[in-house]
Amino acid sequence: MSLPNKEYLEFTELETSRCLLAILDVVLAYAYDLRITQGESNVESAWTIRKLSSTLSWLDEFENAQEVGEAFIHRVLTYPYMRNCDIGLQVIKDVGEIFAQGKRTVLRCLLQTHQIFNKSESMYLLNRLYVTDMCVWLQKLDDASVSKLAYDIKKVADEFNIAEQIRWNLGKLVNEALCMSE
Repeated sequence: MSLPNKEYLEFTELETSRCLLAILDVVLAYAYDLRITQGESNVESAWTIRKLSSTLSWLDEFENAQEVGEAFIHRVLTYPYMRNCDIGLQVIKDVGEIFAQGKRTVLRCLLQTHQIFNKSESMYLLNRLYVTDMCVWLQKLDDASVSKLAYDIKKVADEFNIAEQIRWNLGKLVNEALCMSE
């Protein structure tokens, strides 16, 4: 695969932050799929990544890493076959490590996502709309921005409180599910 050499207009600090958070959102979805499939993507991988990424499925924009983490956990508890908050939190920690290793590692994740989408009949369009530009833009970004986001991600994983941040009445939902199964 060859990436185009593009020049982008100078981004404001807010635009740069939003682009990095969009990359974080996609990498979280990729890392979830990687963890669930044990590194061997399958026919459902493109669907999983698209569904778990608010950026790709809903054109969502984020203000901070906390919002990305909350949206990701919401989606982990809603869409995939393996709906488990502990897995979602572990994926957030994994992605914190990925970002701590620098932009080359993040770029590898995006390139793998690109490859997964290319194998799909309809998801390849997401490469044209998002992933290719994310790869090109990330290469031109300074390492300090990625390092700062790595710190923010680790903070999100360490301070995540399911009861406060999910804002679903999980106790009531579990009790109703148990009553229905009896």
